[in-house]
Amino acid sequence: MAGKNKNELEKTLNYYLLITPDSLKYKAACFLIENMLGHYSYKDTLVIANYYNEIDSIAELSDRDSLYEIISNKYNGISLQAKPDVECISSQYLIDNIENSFKLWRNNEWTRQLDFNDFCEYILPYKTMRYQILDNWKVYFSEYAKNIWIICN
Repeated sequence: MAGKNKNELEKTLNYYLLITPDSLKYKAACFLIENMLGHYSYKDTLVIANYYNEIDSIAELSDRDSLYEIISNKYNGISLQAKPDVECISSQYLIDNIENSFKLWRNNEWTRQLDFNDFCEYILPYKTMRYQILDNWKVYFSEYAKNIWIICN
C-alpha cells in the first residue's frame, strides 16, 4: 500500500530493531503503521502552513473579521490534493513522533499511569484530525500544557 514510500516505513521499523533497539518503541511503530491506512494529508502542506500562519497572525487583532475574510479569499481558489499518509509520511517524522510520545508518556504525572494499549490509543497517534499537517504539534502542545500546569499550581 505504501508504494514508493515503503522504504520510509521500513526505515522506521529498522531504527527500533537495529539502530537503537527498543522492543516497546518497535511495537509502537508497528501500531502506527498498521493503523495508517485511511488517513490522509494534503500534498502541499506549505500552502496550508502559510494559510494557518496568516490566520494565526491576526488572532489578537480587533479588526480580525475583515482580515480573516481577505486571507480566506486569497486561498479560496487553491485546489488541495489529498494523499494517503502511508504514501508520504517520512521515517524521521514517525521516529520523532514516537520519541516525543514516549517522553510525554514517561515524564508527565498525568500520563505515567497509562498502560501501553492506552498509550497507543491516546498519546502515540501522529495526528488528531483529518488532513492535519504533519508537524511537531505534540512538542508545541506539551510545552503549552506544561506552562498551564505551572501557572495553575
